[in-house]
Amino acid sequence: MELRFEEKHCYRFDEASHITPNSELYKALDITWGRTVALKKIIVKGNNPREQEMNYKKAMQEVKTMIQISELTSKIPNIYSSFYDSKESQLYIVMQWINGETLADKMSRNVPTTVFLRWMQELSRILDTMSKRHFQHKDIKPENIIFNENEDLYLIDFNISVSVPNQMEGTMYYKAPEMDFGSMTVSRDKVDMFAIGVMLYQHTTGKIPMRMMDYECYDTTIARWDMFCEPKTINSNIDDKLNKVIVKLMAYNPKDRFSSYKELINELSAIERGMRNAGRNDKKS
Repeated sequence: MELRFEEKHCYRFDEASHITPNSELYKALDITWGRTVALKKIIVKGNNPREQEMNYKKAMQEVKTMIQISELTSKIPNIYSSFYDSKESQLYIVMQWINGETLADKMSRNVPTTVFLRWMQELSRILDTMSKRHFQHKDIKPENIIFNENEDLYLIDFNISVSVPNQMEGTMYYKAPEMDFGSMTVSRDKVDMFAIGVMLYQHTTGKIPMRMMDYECYDTTIARWDMFCEPKTINSNIDDKLNKVIVKLMAYNPKDRFSSYKELINELSAIERGMRNAGRNDKKS
């Protein structure tokens, strides 16, 4: 398939590599410049023209924010250009294509915990930079973390969307409770922290924690989990301090999580150093 904008920008692509209710992501060839790019198509929804225009402006504000963030860190894809098809109400964003292995690929093998902790620190530094612009990813998961041929970590597939809060955001198992439909909490400041906790839980236990099985809240007015199966109950060899970090990251109430990414980085760094000094390097040591 080919897509052409203003007769001077032409892109060739095949099937979408990733599809959500509001967007489609393609690996495309920029024919004009002869380079591989990521082409994201976003469906701008709205019940009327005014609402569509508001949603379009919201999406473009997120594009602008992402460009500003890319000036502060090289660990997110650069945005090359954007185009809006007002007739079809579709926004196209052309971004840098990061080719490599995802964290999900690496987690399918036995990754040493010290290495995994270093990756989570790198991810947290990216998120810290984003938080300074009041911008959250809102879909942190192993598939959205990728390593290039030099093993540099990148965060990809940003939620540049016009999704309605509590409905189309996030991915099952990795999304924070405040992103659930009907949640009374509108803040998104700590949702990415929760996802880091899920990935650490997954790494240390070998399983993805699931609602109603590993944790659950029956009374949302209390703002805490009524039941939470700590990672250490599944794998007794987990470092005690790391177990506490995971529990704190996955707290029901965002206010009970870490106050900042810097605090989280310091804690993960200290645990990593302790494990190295003790010679504990295995995933389930």
